[in-house]
Amino acid sequence: MDKAKAHLTPKHIQLFRAISENKDKVVAKLLKEPDEPLDLKVKNAQGFAPLHVAAIEGHKEVIRLLIEAGADVHQLTDEGESPIFVATKYHNFSAVKALVKLGARVSQQTSNGQVPLDVANKKIATFLNVVVSRETLSAMQMATSEDSTQGNIINWSSNMSVGVSRFDDDHKQLIDAINKLWHVRLEKDLQKRKRIISALLNFLVHYTQFHFQAEEDMFDKYNWAVKKAHIKQHQNLLKQVGQFVKLFENGQADVDDALLDFLQQWLTTHIMKEDKQYSEFFNKHGVY
Repeated sequence: MDKAKAHLTPKHIQLFRAISENKDKVVAKLLKEPDEPLDLKVKNAQGFAPLHVAAIEGHKEVIRLLIEAGADVHQLTDEGESPIFVATKYHNFSAVKALVKLGARVSQQTSNGQVPLDVANKKIATFLNVVVSRETLSAMQMATSEDSTQGNIINWSSNMSVGVSRFDDDHKQLIDAINKLWHVRLEKDLQKRKRIISALLNFLVHYTQFHFQAEEDMFDKYNWAVKKAHIKQHQNLLKQVGQFVKLFENGQADVDDALLDFLQQWLTTHIMKEDKQYSEFFNKHGVY
């Protein structure tokens, strides 16, 4: 018998049941009881540790409690799958986001060499692509010969707010990426310049997809009357940006003033004209 399974105690059985039923208060109580500390690496008959079960069920608060109590965010099941992999496989978006926030590596492979993106649905794949592209940028440390006297090509201001904080935050992320493109064009090391621009464009595309998807989910949830026209604009914008990225990767285009002007106009016009159309609608539904 597997050593971990051999130590499955009655208290572990209680814990697994509470996790499956999403009873976060019971889970918290069991984790805090000092008389019998729980080994959170212990697996059930299916080969899952407590964190895997929480990931499969999609219980983000239970996930947080388990990790804070010492659960290994990278532990593998008997089949060699991490918590974020099983959460992705079972299409639990809230669990995937919680695990990433708490330190899960989206690049961790299963024993068969798969990563979460290999089993992700469209919604989760969009999110994971953002995480991967952001990690790539962080690894590069954005070391450029930035000229601080250049300023930014776009500056966020309160009149750009669409009245929905999560979408404002998304727009700020996109503005930051465009400003980095503006600065990186000055990098004198051409190889470094190309690598960073490629990573920035990749992030820009994936984050735009992520943002548009979040908006469209809200359109569907509240049945916004003009959502079809807005979604069509999303598709056209993604197509334009995607075409440029392909040209850049093939050496047929560069980040020049024309592209930056297009990105600036695209983002500011889309926010100020198109996105502000839904501000009042969402606010009336209590979304701010």
